[in-house]
Amino acid sequence: MINEINLNADMGEGFGAYDIGDDESLLQIIRSANVACGLHAGDPTVMHRLVSRARDEGVSIGAHPGFNDLWGFGRRRIDMNLAKKRIETINTPILVMGREEDHLQGIFRTTYELLAEAGKQVEWVSFDHGMHGYIFPEREGDDDYQVDDVQREAIAGVIAYLDRYLKK
Repeated sequence: MINEINLNADMGEGFGAYDIGDDESLLQIIRSANVACGLHAGDPTVMHRLVSRARDEGVSIGAHPGFNDLWGFGRRRIDMNLAKKRIETINTPILVMGREEDHLQGIFRTTYELLAEAGKQVEWVSFDHGMHGYIFPEREGDDDYQVDDVQREAIAGVIAYLDRYLKK
């Protein structure tokens, strides 16, 4: 005789501040969740929030992949030849900055790798800083900007990068 049923749901299909479905309520009644992987639905912020809440509720998590197809909700295959042709049109040098312990690190790194694979002029840098968006110094109560050593290094790196490409 079965004493338990594992209710499962596809979840995390919102974007940023927009929720699609009532993930919070579902977490109260399910035992496992398939988290949208950000290609057909969801995004890194939604994924991080849902995985954290699932962990808090003791809900097992798994991946809910789909084709890279937001408009078709992951149901249409992507024409990779067309995608590569579109990447070929990028002629601007690109600097991709990540943060060592950031939940968005995978997206930044993937962006870099796709551009590098296509032979684009792209550079990757990553810093160890406790705040996402660390490149933007915060203004304290006295209206002075508070800049730490990692921010100084990152800002100097961006300026050096721009000098290399804007002075040509």
